[in-house]
Amino acid sequence: MADKHGDKKDTPIQAMWMSLTGASAHLHEEVPGIDPHSQQVGHEPDHFGIRSIVYVPLAVVVALLVTYLIVSGTFAYLIDRGETPHDKYAFNDRAARISSDAPKPLDGTKPAVAQPRLEGVQQVLNGRQGQVDPPYLRSFIPSDSGNNSPQIYPQFLRPENFVDPTTGKKALVEYDWVDKDKQVVQIPIEEAMHLLVEKKQLKSKDGATHPAAVSVGLPKISTGGRGGPAEPKPKDDKHDHGHDHKHDHKDEKK
Repeated sequence: MADKHGDKKDTPIQAMWMSLTGASAHLHEEVPGIDPHSQQVGHEPDHFGIRSIVYVPLAVVVALLVTYLIVSGTFAYLIDRGETPHDKYAFNDRAARISSDAPKPLDGTKPAVAQPRLEGVQQVLNGRQGQVDPPYLRSFIPSDSGNNSPQIYPQFLRPENFVDPTTGKKALVEYDWVDKDKQVVQIPIEEAMHLLVEKKQLKSKDGATHPAAVSVGLPKISTGGRGGPAEPKPKDDKHDHGHDHKHDHKDEKK
């Protein structure tokens, strides 16, 4: 782009700066006064520089290439920096070295650690089509066959969702033999509670009484400070007897 007053050529950096900001690189170098060309045509000329428009995408491409080279070079350096004695072992082998029930040493040089493993340190499925992927390539899911602690979630506390980790069965909702020779069976927990109530096995201790009527409906610790439903009023024995007596008289008259 050429300056009309001084007839100066903008450098590539100046042209790109003007294209990005709209500010002239020669703002403080222009001669004060009216531009003769603007006075001749009656308005300010609308100039644009092709070079400044092209320089912007070129600068973006150059910045992208520089960033790619820096990132690629950094990873190449970190990967090829040389293995430490512990890095030469696969991740699953290193994770299996720490376990509360079945720790495995690494070639005798790294003894087993009989301690609980951190939740995030799990043996994973890091193979795809027979090829082992490096740990920095993608996220891996825990291995079902690995020596990992079971993943427990709140919804597993429901009887229909609980799976016994030792047998892999839904022990609280399924029928199964516990000892066939001794005729001991496993029944669903709902059926077990029903049998306990039906056979009156849930007995109260001697001397147990119902709560006093004055406490019903009042806030208590057992109700989280909230009052329960009001207790129904007891029936009037005199009224009941009199009511029954009238019916008896009616029956006699009939």
